[in-house]
Amino acid sequence: MGSTAQRRPPESRAWVAGARCCPWFALLLLALLLTGAGGAQTLDRSSAAVDEATPRIQVILGRTSASGLQLYRVTGLKQGDMLYVHAESTSGNLDPLVALLKPGINLAELAREPLEALIATLSLRHDSIEITRLLFDRYALAGNDDYEGHYSAALGVEIPSDGDYWLVVGSSLVRSSSGSYRLMVGIDEPDVLSGRPESSGPAFVFAERDAGALEPGVVSVTGELTSDQVVRFYHLADLAKEQTFYAFAEATTGNLKPVLTLYDYSDKAVARANFAGTESRAALVYTLPRQAEGYRLGISNQDLAGNATEGGFRLLMGLNAPEVLRGKGEPTGAALLREPIPVRIGVKLQQITAVDQKAENYGVVATLVMHWTDPALAFNPETINDRFKILTGDAFSAEMSRLGLLWPQYTVFNQQGNRWVQNRVVVVRPDGETVYLERFSTTLQAPDFDFRNFPFDVQKFFIRIDLLTPEWLFQLREIEGYSEVGDTLGEEEWVVTDFVTRFSRGEILQRPVSRFDFEFWAKRHVEYYFFRILLPLIVIIAVSWILFFLKDYAKRVDAAGANLLLFIAFNFAISSDLPRLGYLTFLDTLLISAFLVTAIVLILSVYLRRQDMKGRSAFVAKVDRYVITFYPLAYIATIVAVTLLFR
Repeated sequence: MGSTAQRRPPESRAWVAGARCCPWFALLLLALLLTGAGGAQTLDRSSAAVDEATPRIQVILGRTSASGLQLYRVTGLKQGDMLYVHAESTSGNLDPLVALLKPGINLAELAREPLEALIATLSLRHDSIEITRLLFDRYALAGNDDYEGHYSAALGVEIPSDGDYWLVVGSSLVRSSSGSYRLMVGIDEPDVLSGRPESSGPAFVFAERDAGALEPGVVSVTGELTSDQVVRFYHLADLAKEQTFYAFAEATTGNLKPVLTLYDYSDKAVARANFAGTESRAALVYTLPRQAEGYRLGISNQDLAGNATEGGFRLLMGLNAPEVLRGKGEPTGAALLREPIPVRIGVKLQQITAVDQKAENYGVVATLVMHWTDPALAFNPETINDRFKILTGDAFSAEMSRLGLLWPQYTVFNQQGNRWVQNRVVVVRPDGETVYLERFSTTLQAPDFDFRNFPFDVQKFFIRIDLLTPEWLFQLREIEGYSEVGDTLGEEEWVVTDFVTRFSRGEILQRPVSRFDFEFWAKRHVEYYFFRILLPLIVIIAVSWILFFLKDYAKRVDAAGANLLLFIAFNFAISSDLPRLGYLTFLDTLLISAFLVTAIVLILSVYLRRQDMKGRSAFVAKVDRYVITFYPLAYIATIVAVTLLFR
């Protein structure tokens, strides 16, 4: 390659011309050039000195769990260097621990299972505070849990020899915690211990890839798709960047042609397999370009034209497990699918304020408690100098809205009108353990009322709680021994005989939600109906029967007519307590039957009166003997028949 001549600037030509004219000027120029070169060398050395004096500080943001350790390689350390480390919590309830490991330590001993086994062994003789010291002595050049009385962790240690060193960040052994942290590492920079510095200089601390990040995980599920249910969704746990997700589906029964679709958090399809719905198998692979949150896999039975096939399927889902694409791979139990947060719930029924039988509803005062643990709600107790947060009224809901977090909000499915909250208290512990307590009063629908056996009926009441969040996020469970019916309900007509709690699945906005039912049964105080209705009826019937011993048949007609009117009045009085039913109750049937018997007796009494007026005394006396016997027997037979009918 030919050289290219460089054009001299005008100033350079002037300097050269001057040199040609004056030899002494050339000497002067040479001296200046030599001086300039020396100056340049001095400047370079000065620059190098500045580079060596540049602070070497690195700030790293990370996250650790209660039982995991994060490893960092600190490179290029020299003997005599002072290494300073500071770690502080930035989210969750993390109480950080830091340690600089001794050279030559076997890292396998610090893996989760061996370390947990060692801690379990040490805990037989030592408490958690002493175990921390023992582990530091065994594995670390220096370690720290609490720094200057705060939950942050910091250390300063002189490096004994040249080389790379392992730095460990984890959770304190004294208090289980987890969350995000800000890690500061500096060489010969004691200001790191203040927690204020920012990164400066070239990077020298590098995070070691989590050994479990690329660990294979396989999950196997089975199911069925029909014309009524054309798609099923499986919600994935949060996945790390650069991991590869595999899915394989095959039909096991019917003519099913499964279509697999992977959706991101916004339900945008990012990968699809057998999209035309022409094959009985589908295999999907997708490498995550970034941290994946809220992804879900859908398996459908519809082809491009919307035609649905039917049948059972087997679905394999794997992470970093390519054998899944061949339908192979044994389930590993890895947390590949999102597990819902269990929410334990209970209800105490404390008052029944009213039972409106005509409107088929009832009023209650009850206390509801929910108990769950969500790491997203964890916090550093140092921020409030207390062991828990207490939020009253609507403060908790407002705080969750401000933070953009979901919690198990609920609705009372059979509620009518407003729910008046008397007290609402939420207690949150640093690890995210939350207790929600609400005492409320409201009116609830009771659609299962059945008055056929009135007044000997037993009615079913219930309080139904539906979560507003999908069941793959929160799922209701029972608080053992909490739910109960109070001893003094304040409702005198009804006696609660039994209660039960049930858990099932509801649906809101075409999404399955977890449902809790608090069901109880109550019966009436029968004494009221016996003494106020049945006993007066018996007395009236008995008095009317005695009148038949009179030989004045006109009186008998009057008594039978009075009974008839009395039964009509009783029927109207009772019907005012009940809705306009499409069927007869036990008491209705009893009164109507008695009404018919009384009507027959009235007709017979009129007939005997007419026969007596005609002078047929012998015939009337003979019939009269039968009537006196028939009257009570007719009522007894009626009561027995009606009772057997409603048994």
